[in-house]
Amino acid sequence: MTTVSSDKVWKELVNLKETEKLTQWEEGFVESLTEWYKKRGGITKKQHDILQKVLARYSDEAKEVRASWTVQYNENKRDIARLMANYYSNNPPYFGDLANSILREESFVPTENQYKAMCENKYAQKVIGLAKQAPQFDVGQMVMFRQIPVNRRREGQLAIVLEYLPHITSAAKGAKMLKVLPIGQAIPFETEERWLKKAKV
Repeated sequence: MTTVSSDKVWKELVNLKETEKLTQWEEGFVESLTEWYKKRGGITKKQHDILQKVLARYSDEAKEVRASWTVQYNENKRDIARLMANYYSNNPPYFGDLANSILREESFVPTENQYKAMCENKYAQKVIGLAKQAPQFDVGQMVMFRQIPVNRRREGQLAIVLEYLPHITSAAKGAKMLKVLPIGQAIPFETEERWLKKAKV
């Protein structure tokens, strides 16, 4: 096994740990390499290659690119990222870790490449398009659960539309999410527009 050992490598590891705000994965990786280096006096060629990729993310040029992207990552892009993070959280396994970071860390900013991969693919365009569509029903309107298998025991039941929800879990037509209160019940229920129709009352 080829070992890479030099003062430069050690300084690179120390510098990353002490001066850079690393991601959780990068932090664990650098810590692992540091322990490996201490025990064996160096790191493997493969580890060194990965280390160089991590270092490249913290070059002056890379930092300038990220700073520019952080400015571009405005509230509109943040809302789209949250929308798609919710979508992928409900449709694993794609973008699982990224979606989790977006939903749980208020200050988290995905990289430009991460944003484009998650929010500009063909499924994302469908979901974003759905989110922009005008609601099919009005808040306070009476609706009826369609007589289809997905509604199970709710088939034909009347309900009142309480509110539209900010998340979408399907890229299918009519998949806008809303909360309704079935008549005669005290607990609201989340469903999709496509499973409902206007009630004739």
